[in-house]
Amino acid sequence: MAQPIRRNAGGVRAYSDHLRDLMSQLAADPLNEQKSIALVTHIVERRESAAQLLEKLQSQTLGISC
Repeated sequence: MAQPIRRNAGGVRAYSDHLRDLMSQLAADPLNEQKSIALVTHIVERRESAAQLLEKLQSQTLGISC
């Protein structure tokens, strides 16, 4: 089983990777309404989850010594 920090980092990474992919698709075809809707939907519907994952990740890394 993965450690909590790795799961949270993976969740943030997955959200960010999908966001970058959607942004690239829209940049390639800026007038495509479906791609615009997909990007906005991703941001709006997953914003709270991504913020919670990032907050957990940041709170866990505070306890890790360098």
